Amino acid sequence: MVYGYIDTNGVDYPNQEVSCTNKSITTSGSTAPCSVKKDLDHVTDIYPFIIHDNIVVPATNASTFLFR
Repeated sequence: MVYGYIDTNGVDYPNQEVSCTNKSITTSGSTAPCSVKKDLDHVTDIYPFIIHDNIVVPATNASTFLFR
């Protein structure tokens, strides 16, 4: 399993990971539903992902919400 991330704008700011509106459910493995506000505090520019068995999947609930 390989963990990685996509930084959509390179070294330009804000360089923050996308997060759920409720920060306590952002991490992978949480079963709580995630929603992401469309503002600069939540939809930022870093999206973590996992590669396993030739499959790429979002690594956090926030990334999953945005890429569903």
